[in-house]
Amino acid sequence: MNACLRTILATLMLISSSSNADVITDRMSLAEAIETVRHNGVDITYSSRLVEPWMRVRATPSVTDPLEALREALAAYALVLEAGPQGQWLVVKGQPPAHREI
Repeated sequence: MNACLRTILATLMLISSSSNADVITDRMSLAEAIETVRHNGVDITYSSRLVEPWMRVRATPSVTDPLEALREALAAYALVLEAGPQGQWLVVKGQPPAHREI
């Protein structure tokens, strides 16, 4: 394989891996999902008392916008993003899902 072709293949692999790193999937912990959105330049603060290590993204979000995808992932644990000071987002407790009567 010539050097030019190797360079092209290496570049394509780098582009592919970097674009996948910005997507929230059901293989991530909730903390990894938050870090993924932070990687996109969004300032997010959370407490490890709220976002615990065992928490996982339960389903790959149906939206492509990173902030909206994070909102979907947080909702499974009754957590929400709340606007904070200076453009910052805070992960806080939300309202638990309403119980349905059967």
